[in-house]
Amino acid sequence: MVAFGVLFFVYAGSISKLAPAWPAWIPGIPWGYAAGLVLVAAGASLVAWRGARPASLALGAIILLWALLRDVDVIKFLATSLDIATALALGGGAFVMAGTLPRAARPASGPAARVVEWLERLIPLGRFLLAPQMIIAGAEHFIFAKYVFGLVPSWIPWHPFWTYFCGAALIAGGVGLCVARIARLAAALLGTAIFIWVIVLHIPRAFAFNNAEEWSSVFQALAFSGIAFVLAATPRPGVPTGARPGPGPA
Repeated sequence: MVAFGVLFFVYAGSISKLAPAWPAWIPGIPWGYAAGLVLVAAGASLVAWRGARPASLALGAIILLWALLRDVDVIKFLATSLDIATALALGGGAFVMAGTLPRAARPASGPAARVVEWLERLIPLGRFLLAPQMIIAGAEHFIFAKYVFGLVPSWIPWHPFWTYFCGAALIAGGVGLCVARIARLAAALLGTAIFIWVIVLHIPRAFAFNNAEEWSSVFQALAFSGIAFVLAATPRPGVPTGARPGPGPA
């Protein structure tokens, strides 16, 4: 989140994929700078462990609202489906993080507390919000296979094989996140695969092209990997940490 916030400042003039244009009828600073400040503040809160749970809840709500206002277009739904799924995944990831963070020692009261209480109910939906992004991204490996062939580093042989294998892995992982019995295993495998792609694919491309889109891809993939690892380490509801819920993966 901190990295995304920094990107808003560095690439404020060409950040259309990260932020919608600031409405002409609203005076004030460009939307990209405002969004950047919000993301840096939320990320800093997570790092500092101060107010991290409500910050994560607020971040998740902001990202989902952002997607609703910016990305949802019934006419162009297919063209924007991956953008919507990405926003759902990042928003859902914020709720996943909130679920792992301690509650405030003294519960707050008033309207803000009621909003937080309502947002708490969205925490269990986090893994389901990550799943569509994995499935759609996997499907695009097949739909746009020739383009993806060119993304595989030249030193890796069998580009078509790895394109289809990775697409199938993403789809299987996304489906697995929705099945409680194998969700943790699916999340662990997804986290590992995506982290490898960050090192092998995304970081080299970001340094080679050095633009907003490539750096955004680095931190998106890193966030998805981190969210998946957190899900892999989170016990199923009703299963105490360290307990064995029965045969098979927890």
